[in-house]
Amino acid sequence: VGVGINVEKNDEGTLRVSEVVEGMSAHLSGAISVDDEVVQVGGRPVQGLSIEEVAQRVKGTDGTPVQLTLRTVRRTDGFTKAKEGSKRVPRDLEVTLLRGAWGYVDYFDKGASSIPM
Repeated sequence: VGVGINVEKNDEGTLRVSEVVEGMSAHLSGAISVDDEVVQVGGRPVQGLSIEEVAQRVKGTDGTPVQLTLRTVRRTDGFTKAKEGSKRVPRDLEVTLLRGAWGYVDYFDKGASSIPM
């Protein structure tokens, strides 16, 4: 069982989230968006791995935790939607999700302080 994201590899070999499945943990966390880059799974880099190898790392027993590190672009106020005058900055997020449709355990924005959810 996964966390409810689909990924695609772009021309540079970067894995990007192409879909966040409604009702699954990634969606319930609210922390993962389409176009976020998957950087690590379980604290291990995914650079150079195939989509299938990354999927193997993400998938596991229903309800068990998995930590994802994602590189994302958020506005400086933390929201993703464009707003006139807002600055968009890349940041790394660490999200611990429960596999399946359970939700999330923890969410840490490495560019800010810990955010309880």
